[in-house]
Amino acid sequence: MSSNTKKDGDSREQIRAHEYIREEIARELGLDPDKFPEKRISVGDSYVIVTGFSRDPDIICEASARIGKMRSAQVHKIMNNALKMLFLEQHLGGGFRKILAFVDEEAASKFVNNGWHGECLRRFGIEVMVVDVPEQIEQDVLQAQKRQYR
Repeated sequence: MSSNTKKDGDSREQIRAHEYIREEIARELGLDPDKFPEKRISVGDSYVIVTGFSRDPDIICEASARIGKMRSAQVHKIMNNALKMLFLEQHLGGGFRKILAFVDEEAASKFVNNGWHGECLRRFGIEVMVVDVPEQIEQDVLQAQKRQYR
């Protein structure tokens, strides 16, 4: 395999989309994107990583670059991210604004509708936001999804 050949699970495109999402959420919230970094937070003998984090104001953000309908494992990952934010909020002590950010309305729909996923997020104060991304990022993510499909 040449160094230019991408592996099926390569996620550079999603990582770039997450960076874009984080920067746009920061701007929308009136924050300097540099003061809303991806953050690795120690928890006991381990750690968690969140897409965006701020202590002034208290905000935790997780991002999803999925475009199109969510598959079962992806829904579980999003709900796991919601649980991670709730855990961090309690661990760090304080009332954090918790945001799940998406690049696609269809991908976000399961988490804003009246099903149990959406109701759960609303009940625990987790906001769902959708960020418009540039066409190139969208196309790169779609290509990555095709490559990663099993």
